[in-house]
Amino acid sequence: MINSELFSQGLFTIITNKTNYSYGEIIEVEVSIFNNTDSTIIFHPECVYPIWVRVKGVEFIEIHSLADFCERYLAKGERETWTYQLNPSKLGFPVSDGEQIIYGDGYAHLDSVKITAPKYYGGIIEVKYDYVLEKEKRDNFFNSLNASVIGRDTIKDIQQIDELWSIQNSSIDSVVYEQNRSQERFGYVATYRLFEQGNRTVTSINKEEQIPSFYALMNNYPNPFNPSTTITYQLPKQSKVKIRICDILGREVATIVNEEKSAGKYSVLFDGNNLSSGIYFYQLLTDDIILTKKLVLMK
Repeated sequence: MINSELFSQGLFTIITNKTNYSYGEIIEVEVSIFNNTDSTIIFHPECVYPIWVRVKGVEFIEIHSLADFCERYLAKGERETWTYQLNPSKLGFPVSDGEQIIYGDGYAHLDSVKITAPKYYGGIIEVKYDYVLEKEKRDNFFNSLNASVIGRDTIKDIQQIDELWSIQNSSIDSVVYEQNRSQERFGYVATYRLFEQGNRTVTSINKEEQIPSFYALMNNYPNPFNPSTTITYQLPKQSKVKIRICDILGREVATIVNEEKSAGKYSVLFDGNNLSSGIYFYQLLTDDIILTKKLVLMK
């Protein structure tokens, strides 16, 4: 990995796996924050999207980390790392030849790294349009781009169709987020770059700091989810632990942990395949404490 500048507070960094990329090569990006303080850092629930990756001079590439209601804990010596893949065949990036500046920002810090890569011709755009008022405009726009449809979803309540268009041999930068609005009420054709998210991992360099000092139930990731999500919790001492899922009426619908556990931090995968879409609650129950948080299953 190529290292960039380290910030004195929190050691916030962005790095890439290379400095020079060939045509169409995926750019691997890591953004991380290292807790070099003597205490645990608590990330509060308002940080829904704690880490963003952006590219200088390229509109509407904003690849974020999804951590809905993301109260999390980073102990002394722990590093939180978010990994991203900038795929030219999806994002239509780079939009020009030569030097590219990639930014990572979050937790009141900003860092950047420079790479070089050739301009990419093609990409995937997400197209939203009013299928009653703007079908003709959509068809004219589609034909002008020589595109192909690779995905479609209809939202009948708001007479909207969402499509994914694949474009070859042409830059998508000039057509992304083009608001082709008609004079008719609610008529529109809007285009966006394909939405992307990052993945989060936490590592520690201090083994002696692995025993937590308090009980905690972290927010599940991802949330909303379909069909599975990860639930993380920590125990300050050996405990009889139960992790259960309840519906909105408080009825238990699943038990995913029910055993004695040593002190430490744990993660468990919950599979919601047997449940219908909706709001659920998950609980950490021990002899000392009951903690509850909300999760949303969207199928």
